[in-house]
Amino acid sequence: MEYKLIGKISLKDYIQFNKNHRKHGAALIIRLTVYLVFIFFVVVGLLPDLDLIKYYIINFSLLELLKIFPLYIYVIIFFILLNIIIIPINYKRHYNANKSLQQPCNITINEQCISITTEDGSSKLTKENINKIYYDKDAIYIYTALNLGQIIKKRFLENEDYFEELVKFVKENYGKS
Repeated sequence: MEYKLIGKISLKDYIQFNKNHRKHGAALIIRLTVYLVFIFFVVVGLLPDLDLIKYYIINFSLLELLKIFPLYIYVIIFFILLNIIIIPINYKRHYNANKSLQQPCNITINEQCISITTEDGSSKLTKENINKIYYDKDAIYIYTALNLGQIIKKRFLENEDYFEELVKFVKENYGKS
């Protein structure tokens, strides 16, 4: 069996890849650790003021409540801005800087290898070259290193109905999930 795909990675695809990447491995562990440490310090920091906090909550005094922990609010706003604005801007900057990522590519997948050809060159991925493979609802991410991967999108197929069949084929022949 052989699959031939043609496509181009968009900024949206690149952002989806990076969001998926953040869900796995060391990045997830580090992020969860930072969040848990932050929550721990928030709870420990608020324990002495617990009775006062209860009083302000019962009396609906939001302004007084905000005076107790303004630093926590700034940190929460920072995390929200980081995830909603700063990180996507960084992804866009990286995408725009990588011109080879934006080129159309021809992908051939068979039992022996995955061949990827662009205007800049070509590469052949065998089982030995593949570090890990992750599957998303409409994409396959084939990692050749810890943070370097190839993106295969569902829309690259001539008939998108074959995507589940392609996922099954990749799992059977390359099995790194």
